[in-house]
Amino acid sequence: MINDLCTSFFAGVKGRQMETEVPLIALEGQSYAGKSTALAALQREGYGAIREYSEYKTEPSPDHFVHQRIDEARHDFLFFLHIERQRYQAYLNIQNKEQAVFLDRSIFSLLAYRCAILHLSTVPLTETIAWAMDTILGGAFPILYPHHVIYIHTSLSVLKQRHKLAGDHLPFYFMDELFYTAFLSFFSALQRSDPTRITVIDGGQAKQETLRQVYEVLRHIS
Repeated sequence: MINDLCTSFFAGVKGRQMETEVPLIALEGQSYAGKSTALAALQREGYGAIREYSEYKTEPSPDHFVHQRIDEARHDFLFFLHIERQRYQAYLNIQNKEQAVFLDRSIFSLLAYRCAILHLSTVPLTETIAWAMDTILGGAFPILYPHHVIYIHTSLSVLKQRHKLAGDHLPFYFMDELFYTAFLSFFSALQRSDPTRITVIDGGQAKQETLRQVYEVLRHIS
């Protein structure tokens, strides 16, 4: 279903990327996959870093389409596109762009989340996702299109263990098997559409091993 829903969007974004001399790389994956930990380590090594969307929020946002009317779901998506504008400006403000710049999530996450909760929505939101894709492609908002995506793949059982240890609050569906599978399916479909744009690495090991794999991908694409 996700592949059918997103086919035209994947075709539309193929080849879209920031015109930069150094790679712009998105770290993607489920919550607790290790993205933010890897980003912090990369930043300490002098790489540019753009924070995750939630860190730009100054007020609570709706719960990712769940229990929303269609107009509320659209307003929620625009809320995150305005954050993407802030992230774009943060990228422009980075002084040192001699090395790669890493994103903690990208525009692909915004769509993957919404595709992943279709089964939870109380109203049909397939048309809203199509509207969201058209809005992105329409060009009204500046988008940080990554040159490459590193998807940190972690099993659901490991994610649940890390979530329990962290003791953080997350919406209940973040650890739901259907959500987990649908979110992963979005990036699997993206990889089928544009195989050279995304690399999947194993995030189930120690954080040092995840970081080693990130550096390996960076060496390969630089």
